[in-house]
Amino acid sequence: MHEFVTVSSDGERVYAYSGGHLTALDMDTGRVLWTNGLPGYGYGLGTICFPGDASAMNEVVRVAAAAAAEQLGQAAAAGSASAA
Repeated sequence: MHEFVTVSSDGERVYAYSGGHLTALDMDTGRVLWTNGLPGYGYGLGTICFPGDASAMNEVVRVAAAAAAEQLGQAAAAGSASAA
């Protein structure tokens, strides 16, 4: 199983979500500021968004979609090769 990490920044902190936990890090030092286990919200993929940050999020979504499409293409190619 693959573990995905969702990352975003507000210009001062970097926020990372993975495995049901949201963590804030200092952007300059990388020091963990806080972690929240988000009890009751599950362990699936998370989305981090900030008000007024639509253009940055659009770029993140575009890059993530391209990466997902590439991974799917590689998986399909590997499946075809093993079936032959």
